[in-house]
Amino acid sequence: TLNTTIIDDGSLNQHTHIVLGAHSTINYAFIQKASPQAIVFDGLTIEADNTSIITIGSATLGGAHCRLHRETRLNGELARVTHTEIAFAHHKQRFEITTNAVHNGHSTRGTMLTHSLVKDTAKTVARGLITINEHADNADSFVAQHALLLNRGAAADCVPDLEIHNSNVKASHGASVTPIDKDKTFYLQTRGVDETNARRELALATIENALARTPTHFAEEVRTLIAAKWGAA
Repeated sequence: TLNTTIIDDGSLNQHTHIVLGAHSTINYAFIQKASPQAIVFDGLTIEADNTSIITIGSATLGGAHCRLHRETRLNGELARVTHTEIAFAHHKQRFEITTNAVHNGHSTRGTMLTHSLVKDTAKTVARGLITINEHADNADSFVAQHALLLNRGAAADCVPDLEIHNSNVKASHGASVTPIDKDKTFYLQTRGVDETNARRELALATIENALARTPTHFAEEVRTLIAAKWGAA
C-alpha cells in the first residue's frame, strides 16, 4: 500500500515509476489538495508482471492548474488494474487528467474510471486511452469518463479512446458530460433539504459507485475533503 498526499504552496513537478514483480499487489492512493495558487504536474507509471494486481485511487482537489498523467503497463499474463480518478474543481481551477492502460500480456484486465464534479467557472479535461498490443490475446479493458456540471459556466471535456492491435480482445469506452438534475434537486427540496445541500448530496451520490472501487480509508477521506471544499466554496 502506497499513500501519497500533496499539500504545496508553490509549483510541483514530479513523476513516480513503480515496477511490480510477478504475483505482486499494490494499492496506490493519491490525494492532491495543494493551495489555491499552486501549479501541479504529477506523473505515475506502474508496470505489472504476471498475475500482478494494481489498484489506484486518486483524487484531485487543489491547485490553480493541475495536470496528471497516469499509465499502467500490464506486461505479464493475467495482470490487472482497477483505476479510479475523482476530481472536484471550483472557482477558476483547471484540471487535466490522463489515464492510459497498455496491455502487453495475455488475458490482462483493466478498468479505468474518471468522475469529475465541476463548479463555478472551473473546467476539467479527462482523457483515457486503452492500448492493446498484438500479443495481448484475450485482453479485456474498459475506460470511461463522466463529468457533472454543477452550474452554468462550468465546463468539461471527456475524451476516451481505443488503440487495438489484436482482434481476439474486448475493449470498450464511455463518456458523459451532464448538468445536475433539476428535478432531483427540486424533489429533495420538497423533502426539506435546502438547495445548496440538495445539490451537494446529488453531486456526492454520482461518485459513490466510483469510490466503492477504492480502499475504504481513501473513500472516506475523499468524501470528507469534498464536503469541506464545498462548504468553503
